[in-house]
Amino acid sequence: MIGTEERGEALARAVARLGPSEVVIKGGDAGAAVLDTQGGWHQHRPRPGAEIDPVGAGDAFNGGYLAARLRGEAPADALLVGAAEGGRAARTFGDVGPTKEGTHA
Repeated sequence: MIGTEERGEALARAVARLGPSEVVIKGGDAGAAVLDTQGGWHQHRPRPGAEIDPVGAGDAFNGGYLAARLRGEAPADALLVGAAEGGRAARTFGDVGPTKEGTHA
């Protein structure tokens, strides 16, 4: 998380002072955090797992997080959705995973 937890939160708060009402900090396999609209700081540290290929994991996190927020889920809950999707992508080889025929696209 940008070196240390304190630095991640400090960075998020500094970014929020520039205007965004919600700031997400991603740290790859170290986890992610969100500074919500009320100033609450929420962190998620993933369970250790078998990473096969991290390509696309950040994009998957972003998609999961944004989809959850668009459904009306709270930032802390969206963080869990994003983390789950990013983790799922990291446990798959390549950007898209196997096709129905068992080959990669």
